[in-house]
Amino acid sequence: MEAPFPELAGTGLVPVPQVGSVAGVTEPLEDRWTTRLHLRRITADDVPAIAAIESDPRTCAHQPSGPPSLEEATETARSFVAQWGADGVGYWAVELRGALIGVAGLRFMNYALRDCWNLAYRFSPDFWGLGYATEAVAEAMQVAFTHTPRLPVVARVRPDNGPALKLAEKAGLERHPALDRDGFLVFVSHW
Repeated sequence: MEAPFPELAGTGLVPVPQVGSVAGVTEPLEDRWTTRLHLRRITADDVPAIAAIESDPRTCAHQPSGPPSLEEATETARSFVAQWGADGVGYWAVELRGALIGVAGLRFMNYALRDCWNLAYRFSPDFWGLGYATEAVAEAMQVAFTHTPRLPVVARVRPDNGPALKLAEKAGLERHPALDRDGFLVFVSHW
């Protein structure tokens, strides 16, 4: 099977098999700590809490189709669990003092025919505006640049979602209008 990141050939980065199939990842990424947050692998036990966040009308205010049903949000949360099993990397459950307050981090994807990381962040509205998303995104960017520096990081944001736009820029991502698709503005680390 071909590695998902052929552009890493010759970089000196060595995949660690127990981490999963994402080439270039050199340490387990499933359990990380920031100043205030615990970022950890999403498990099946997290699905109900994540589905509640994903289906909250306030967290989906910028989606043209509106919030997904609880069943659709549950399937999305299950896909986050499956991503860890497939690639050994995925979005993190974000915990504050043991309570799950959101989802953030990186997921491998192919966008515009290029392997990259998708940067995502979605938090319970009770925790908006307190810097938690900024803190989680900073850790995700550190992971991306440390472990797979040649892979771009991509954030797709709705044009009317001011806080998410600001966070993409604060993370050091720059607008790349040629990559805009499906009503999303695209920000990238490098392309």
